[in-house]
Order: sequence, then C-alpha cells, then structure tokens
Amino acid sequence: MRKALFCAAMAAALFPATASADVFEGSTTDAVGETTPARDIVAISARYDEAAGAITATVTLAAPADAGTNAFAAAVLARGCNGSPRAVLGAALLGTTGSWQTSAMTAAEPLTRGGTAPTITLSVTDTRLANNGYDCLSVVTAPDAQSTYDDAEITLTNVTPQPTPTPTPAATPAPTPAPTPAPLGPAPLTRAEKLEAALAKCANAKCKRTARKRYGPTKREVYRAALDRCKSKACERRAKARYRGVKAAPKATGLERRLYAYGASDVMGVCGGICWEALSFVDRRFVYVGMPEGAGVPNCTRVTYDAKEEEGCTTYTVKGKTLTVLNHRYTIGKDLTRAPEGDENEPIKLERQVFPSAGSRWEVPEIEAIEIWGSALISQTVTKTYLTLNRAGQFIRSSYSFGGTGPGAAVTVNFATAPKDTKGTYEVLPAGTIKLTFEDGHVEVGSTFFWDAEKGRDPNKAGLHVIEDTFFGPPDD
Repeated sequence: MRKALFCAAMAAALFPATASADVFEGSTTDAVGETTPARDIVAISARYDEAAGAITATVTLAAPADAGTNAFAAAVLARGCNGSPRAVLGAALLGTTGSWQTSAMTAAEPLTRGGTAPTITLSVTDTRLANNGYDCLSVVTAPDAQSTYDDAEITLTNVTPQPTPTPTPAATPAPTPAPTPAPLGPAPLTRAEKLEAALAKCANAKCKRTARKRYGPTKREVYRAALDRCKSKACERRAKARYRGVKAAPKATGLERRLYAYGASDVMGVCGGICWEALSFVDRRFVYVGMPEGAGVPNCTRVTYDAKEEEGCTTYTVKGKTLTVLNHRYTIGKDLTRAPEGDENEPIKLERQVFPSAGSRWEVPEIEAIEIWGSALISQTVTKTYLTLNRAGQFIRSSYSFGGTGPGAAVTVNFATAPKDTKGTYEVLPAGTIKLTFEDGHVEVGSTFFWDAEKGRDPNKAGLHVIEDTFFGPPDD
C-alpha cells in the first residue's frame, strides 16, 4: 500500500454510495522480516456487512508490541483499492483503545478493540458505514502519517449467498439500448502533480517554498530513488542503513502518468479524421486503452475494457523492455513500438505525447481542427472547428459543417460577441487534462497534449489536442 493512504483516507471526499446488502470478506498473509517483529505485518483479514454498516479488520504481527514499540496500525476499507469512499480504523500497537473516521466526519470516534497479542482486531458498526461498497482492505504500520514500517493489501470477495430465482414466464420486452457510460474523470493526483498544480498558482518565492515543503517527495519515495540510482549491492546496503525503518516505495515501471498515441489517417471517415491507438498509463498496474476522453490520465481502479469498443481500463505488465497490454506486445523505448498486425505493412509506433504544464496560458489567435465523416465517394460531412485562446485564460471554440448536413453557422472569434455556448475560461490541469468552463454554465473536462511537440510548446506552432478535437499548427514547409 502506498504510504499516503492513511492521510488520503482521512482527506478524500466521499462519493454517493449505491444501496445493497452484501457481505464482503477476505484475508491474506504478508512476507515476514520486512521490519522489526513488533511492527511486521504477517496476516490481515476483514469482514464488511453492508446492510449493518459493520466492519471488522484484523492484523496479526510477527511479535507482540512492547513499551518500545512506538507505532500504530491503520486499516483502510475502500471501494476499489486506493479508491473512495473510505473508512479508516486505527489504533496504537500497544494499548486497548482505537478510533475510526471517514472523510465526511469532522472528528474520529471510538471503536471496539479486541484480539490477543500479537493479533489486533478493530471493529465498528455504524449506519454511516452502510451501503458503501467497501471491497478492499489496506493495512499499514507506521510511526506517523509520513512514514511506513510495513503494509499489506487484499481485495475482498462478495460472500453473500445468491438466491436461486424462480423462473416466471413473461413476455420478452423490447431491448433497451444500454446508456453510454460517462467518460472517466481524472485520476487522483500524485504528490508531484499536486506540487505542479500548487506552483502554477504561486506568485512569490514564499508560496513556492511552502508548496515544495508540503508536496515534496516522501521518505519512501526518496528511499526508492536512492535505490534506483544504485549500481551495486554495497550502494543498496548504504541506502538501507540510511533509511533504516523506512519501506521503499514500490519500484515504478517508468510508464506511469504517460500517454502514448498513434494517429492513423481515417480514409473511410469512420473516426472523424484520425483513428487513434492510444495507451494512457495510470499507475504501475492500470492502463487505459484508447484515447481518454475525460482526462489525460483517467481514474482507472478496476478492469472496464470493452472488447467491442476496444477501449477501457485494463492491467499491463512490463518485463525488461517488453510491454504487454491485452494480446498486444510493445517494445519500450522513447516511444512504444509493436509489430504489424492484420493488413498493416510496417511496425506501429505509439509516440509519447507531451502534456502542457499545469497553469499554462497562451495567446492563440486561431487554430483549426477538421472532422470528416463518411466517404467522399458516397456522402461526406466536414466539420471545421476553430479555437482561440488568450493569456487571460479565455477561449472561444466555434465550428461549422458542410456537406451531408448542409452549411452550419458562421464562426465567431470575437470575445465580446461570441455566443455563450462557444466561449468561457480554460484551465490546464496536471497530467494532460484541460477544463473548459463555458459562459452558459456547462463544463467540459478532457485530455490535452501538443500535436507536434517537436515544434515546441506553443500551440500556434505545435498544435493542441483539446478533449475531442485535434487542432493543427501550420503545415510543414
């Protein structure tokens, strides 16, 4: 478990829960010898009764705590590992009491503590915990909220007996098309991305120093960086001695928080001009397949990949320089390259896309995006969209169509006279995400990156992908 879980669990906002009456259970063991015995987790388990709002979490240590064991255990129940909503149950390793809290609560409340050392059982029953869909348990032992001695995690299983339905003859209703799922929102920011966002809003050196102190690397991250720099066992031993008692952050794959994409020409007009093959890596486990719509790095917490649509969240593996996503293999380099498939004649290269820095503002008189639907041999509709940006954070996005749908409305690029549903303010967020707030009240959030980053970081030259439109810079000479 990441060391930020304990703090994040207290601070994360709760999402509305869906009612149900299921029971979730799970247990697992953890490696022995990762820290001193009294702080070393060897097993965890949990049971969550949704209808009753009852949680029981158990942690077993390698040895009983004593007066010199200055540490606590925190058990985090969440819907989706590192997801939300969450509940945190905590207690000192040595003692008879404990407390629990959710981020909707203003203060922690007592819980029931039991178990015989070195096993600690934390229990609470409360209606505020009911119907929250908790299906993941993460446990950590730590001296404070910034460090970790040991951690363990388990996905809980729904063990509710399902009744056997009695078949009842009935008329077959007409099929109802499934609603189109809303795009995934942005993934929770990493500390580095929080720092980027905070620095973008700072206007003086004092503000920047405060931001760096608040969102700088944790001890676990610093320890991991030190290990990654080591080229010898002796170096690793020195790093281990320096960070004694600290568990290094998990080793990164090197792909996290990156978007790789290949834009193929859409000669048949089925994609609107560009058919994207894209991979957006969320963390060291999940990747979003397809061009993300709701953010540059979507909030993937479980597998949602739709084989028919060829998009959604899934897991990936990295072995050496080989990346495997579903049934595709890529060679990892500056970009991602895979062998030709089907009627392809040459290797396909997914280029690493460059995200604009958080808080970016530009002066862009006008850049153009073109969507072409259908074949010119049959029926074709062409839509041209124009984007204007200024350094005050204002934008105008207007378009017109011609062809199969007939001519559209004239494009307006005047901030004073443009319709409210075409203009507003823009904000570039971390991790390749842009937010457009229109004057008519609606908001759009989606991915953004430079179309041709080799030409720099100016959309006038490099172009800019904004949510669903790819605005091109000037053509090459």
